[in-house]
Amino acid sequence: PIVGGGGGDDCPPPGSSLPCGIFGPHPLSIYPNPASDFISIESSYDTNKYDKASSFTAKNYSYKLHDFNGKLLQQGNFTNTTKIDVSRFKKGRYILITKTGDQEKTHHIVVE
Repeated sequence: PIVGGGGGDDCPPPGSSLPCGIFGPHPLSIYPNPASDFISIESSYDTNKYDKASSFTAKNYSYKLHDFNGKLLQQGNFTNTTKIDVSRFKKGRYILITKTGDQEKTHHIVVE
């Protein structure tokens, strides 16, 4: 990984050992979408390697899955990878909110 140095939008401050990308673009992959059985959330870097960075410890990785009416259906914490079972949900669109450190991102998920 490219390590900190520039302190730009997607890089940590100079001298940091954290890779670029975790301070800017959300460092998660979410797949498959659409889904019928499960959705995987996968970190694009090894959280165990960087667990000494206070804002990016594994305990700060979380997700919340809502229906389109805003009702919370499921939530949890994760480290490098987690799977969310969506097989019991009705076909339709859902909102997945992921949080890494102090960054939060909303994803639209389709269950088929």
